[in-house]
Amino acid sequence: METISRKEWNQLRRAADDGVALAQFELGSGFEWGVQDPAGRCVAAPNRDSAKRWYLAAAQAGHAAAQSAMSRLLSADAKTLSDLRVAIAWGKKAVAQGDFSAAFNLATVFRDMGQLRQALSWYRCAESMGDGDATLQIGLSLMFGLGVRRDVQGARSAFLRVISGGTDSSVCQRSREDARFWLAVIDLIDGRRHTKRSLSDARALLEWANRDGDHEQANALLNLIGKTQYRVAHLRD
Repeated sequence: METISRKEWNQLRRAADDGVALAQFELGSGFEWGVQDPAGRCVAAPNRDSAKRWYLAAAQAGHAAAQSAMSRLLSADAKTLSDLRVAIAWGKKAVAQGDFSAAFNLATVFRDMGQLRQALSWYRCAESMGDGDATLQIGLSLMFGLGVRRDVQGARSAFLRVISGGTDSSVCQRSREDARFWLAVIDLIDGRRHTKRSLSDARALLEWANRDGDHEQANALLNLIGKTQYRVAHLRD
């Protein structure tokens, strides 16, 4: 929920009514997520229809983030192929203005439609525009052969690109954790004969992925190959 004063909200309403695209977009965002004042009192409750109405006004005025938001909301709420076509059209307009989140959303739309080759193309578009989270999806597509010929080394390269993003804001924490998890999976199942070193490398990746204790898959594999804390305890005995 966003936090602004009621006075600021009313100013936004007036600017939006006057046709200011930025104010229309911010109203759309406010209605999408809800708005409260600094004291925690409700200024505007979430209202998806109102959000769409103001996003649409801003999108029609050429506001890229509003076009991306329209694509995201319309695709999430789509009930017919016609709805999806409208969502895709808005997404493409946003991408043309450099909005990589729209490219990522288009990828998920095509993925859910079963058009995996198209989905991968849009993930690659999002990556080329600076979306590090899209790189993780590219790696997964290559790893499992989704929309492309299976390429484990290509997948490894993609996961390493995610990791090398460091604290880059275009790569979320979960994507960095997942990249390490899938690198460990590659090490464990890619047909290699396991050695103490290979298991140690996989363990290090999995423990980094699960360092907050919230990565269930990484923890499951650690339970399979053993955790460092127990190995250290065993050595001390």
